[in-house]
Amino acid sequence: MESNTLVLNIIETVLMVIIVPLLGFAMKKLNAWLSTKVQNETAEKYISISTDMVYDVVASVSQTYVSTLKQQGKFDAEAQKKAFGDAMKTAKAMLSEEAKKVLAQTYGDIDKWLSTQIESAVGKQKG
Repeated sequence: MESNTLVLNIIETVLMVIIVPLLGFAMKKLNAWLSTKVQNETAEKYISISTDMVYDVVASVSQTYVSTLKQQGKFDAEAQKKAFGDAMKTAKAMLSEEAKKVLAQTYGDIDKWLSTQIESAVGKQKG
């Protein structure tokens, strides 16, 4: 009986020495994975919302400013710069602080990202 108790105590001790640290390690890895997954999903959400918003801003500027000037034959290089500046200003104003933070972490320079998105939206709307 004593040998069974001794063997059980040894097995219990070994399991505690091995299993408890492994469980702790596994929990840390799981938490890190979940944190990354949540961060990625949050970034994707804000990027998607921001991209859609830029597209809408470009459509609005095009409809309210560009189309009128084109009808009048006055849509020149200066008007293009103004339309771009208006779109940039409006898009920046519409970005939430959280979106700005995510975009800055993901892409670095928000102005460059917005510029690229505006140009892309203009191209899509033309074609």
